[in-house]
Amino acid sequence: MPGLVQASLQHPDLPFMGVTAAERGEAAMFRTDYGLPFPVLAEAQESLDAWGVDFIWGNAVYYVGHTGHVEAQGVREVEGLLLLR
Repeated sequence: MPGLVQASLQHPDLPFMGVTAAERGEAAMFRTDYGLPFPVLAEAQESLDAWGVDFIWGNAVYYVGHTGHVEAQGVREVEGLLLLR
């Protein structure tokens, strides 16, 4: 998670957002516990379904592009994509 926080600070031109199907209170605690400087969208199963994300295991990372589709997933793929920017 520290790498994602750092990436969000290094790329202020990109909108970062946590997304979870968890309830709002749980999502708020997660954001506070990890010191996330970006919002966390809670109770968002419909969004996850629309992006084709079937299941989130742990702290999964996805990059959703301007088209609304997942363009990269996993820390290495997303980091690689961000390095191109």
